[in-house]
Amino acid sequence: MTGTQNMPVRDKLYLRELVELSRVIGASQGIRQACYGRNDQYWRGFMQQLVDLEAPNKGELYSDMVSAYRSGVRRELRNRRDCEGAAKQRELQYAREGRQISERMQRYYGTN
Repeated sequence: MTGTQNMPVRDKLYLRELVELSRVIGASQGIRQACYGRNDQYWRGFMQQLVDLEAPNKGELYSDMVSAYRSGVRRELRNRRDCEGAAKQRELQYAREGRQISERMQRYYGTN
């Protein structure tokens, strides 16, 4: 049995959280690319793992997740002018936001 066969049916709220998490990961990736160059793929790797787990069939959910991720990357690349104070604060804000979303999603699965 694969992991996806044991997953509960996901409701619309969970799917929205998943897409929002994708956006946050994308924004974090955008900051990293702005600060460390386009070859930095740190958060892209995490996004790939998330997509592989949550949307392996590459359907509508996959498209929504990838679109949100790319939107987050573009937004930060477009708005990022430096990698000092503001970027560091924004990165911390995304980390908090991602953690909150992840914790809500974790409760969905009934784990601690």
